[in-house]
Parts: sequence; C-alpha cells; structure tokens
Amino acid sequence: MNGKNNTQIIWKGSKEMAESLMLSIGPDDPESFEMEIIHEENLAKLVISINSENLSTVRSTVDDILSCLSVVEASFERIK
Repeated sequence: MNGKNNTQIIWKGSKEMAESLMLSIGPDDPESFEMEIIHEENLAKLVISINSENLSTVRSTVDDILSCLSVVEASFERIK
C-alpha cells in the first residue's frame, strides 16, 4: 500500500533563531521538504513540511533535520 506520507516539524521561538535554523537546514536537501516562518505576536514559528511516498525517506529526512536543528540551537545558546 503506497501513499503520501506528510510530516511537520514545528519550532517556536525568537525570529532571529527561527531564521538561523531555517538557514542551517535549507541547503541540506531542499527538494525533500518545505519551510516557512510564520510570525505570531511575540514569537516566530518555523514550520518544516516533509512529504514523500516512502516512509523511510520521511524518517531519514526528519532525523537529519532534527540533528541540524539541535546543533544550531546548542551553538546559538553558547554564543549568548
């Protein structure tokens, strides 16, 4: 049974951090996911949408993205 697998990663925080996170993962594999920053009252929301017919591809992409986000967040915290 094949179908489309859709997954979203949603991160909330400062506009500056959302932009940094977006820049860090943009070059990773741009054809396998889409990103956008949605500005809310005092926060920015980074929404990353992953779509694939293959569930293992979605899982691999999510793992890669979460790894990148983790490294950038840790680096950002050390700079502060």
